[in-house]
Amino acid sequence: MEYLYRFSDYRVSNGVDEYERSLGGGVKVRLDRFCITKKTPKGVWIDAWGEDKFVNLTAVKQYACVSVESAKQSYLARKKRQISILSSRLRLAESALSLAKLDCYITCFADS
Repeated sequence: MEYLYRFSDYRVSNGVDEYERSLGGGVKVRLDRFCITKKTPKGVWIDAWGEDKFVNLTAVKQYACVSVESAKQSYLARKKRQISILSSRLRLAESALSLAKLDCYITCFADS
């Protein structure tokens, strides 16, 4: 049997205390292994959580990879891109907050 691999992450909770206050949480990284169910000239079909999913093995971005190491590199690239996108959004939110504090805004009233 042949497999493809994919790293992913998910949030976890440490629950709540007796006053229903969050006890925090974190993130966990996991490695998933998907069974190849069919091969084609361009890629493979895998069983992804009970559903068939096509993975184009000639594509630069792939849902799952042929080795654990390539899956890890794919995951690291996805996380770096996510950090880049979210950092940009954070900078924009901080800029908007600063402008609002300085009363630098445009008025747009519907009744004008």
